[in-house]
Amino acid sequence: MLGDKYLCNEESLNILGNVFNRGGNNASHVTNRLTKCRQSFYGLGSASILYPGVTPDVQAYLYKCICQPTLTYGLECMSSTAIQMRRLESVQGRLIKQSLGLSKLSHNTALLKALNIEKIEDIVNRNVLSLYNRTFKAESPARRLMQHLLSVLYFMVKRYLEPYWIGWYLWARHQLNEL
Repeated sequence: MLGDKYLCNEESLNILGNVFNRGGNNASHVTNRLTKCRQSFYGLGSASILYPGVTPDVQAYLYKCICQPTLTYGLECMSSTAIQMRRLESVQGRLIKQSLGLSKLSHNTALLKALNIEKIEDIVNRNVLSLYNRTFKAESPARRLMQHLLSVLYFMVKRYLEPYWIGWYLWARHQLNEL
């Protein structure tokens, strides 16, 4: 209650297409992205993305330009679990196979490589690096927070892992000297 008004509690909040949960995970955001990607994919039916339609190169181009950005939108701002990444990769593979008229049991890896379609995890990693790059170029509270977190990480690595690295280095050097 705020003054004389009741405040309602929401399970999730949708801000510019990014869905934030009360629990702090992005499960509903991933589900939302999967739904939107399917909608955009089937919306391209009139552009002949479904089999039999245009050539596989054109189908891959349409998928890369429209469906992939829809699928990966906002994922660089949230942490994703391995299960969520597998779900995204699975849906990408299913949609590509459907557009080419292939069975669900066909393997994704060689197919995606042949069509020059990037894995979702690679796209998200590239987008995360791009976000960090843009954030560090502008003076902002986000930049100061990231600088602080990186310095804490550096201190922890230096303090707790460096002795192991030095020990390993000395052991390896000793092994080489014995040869």
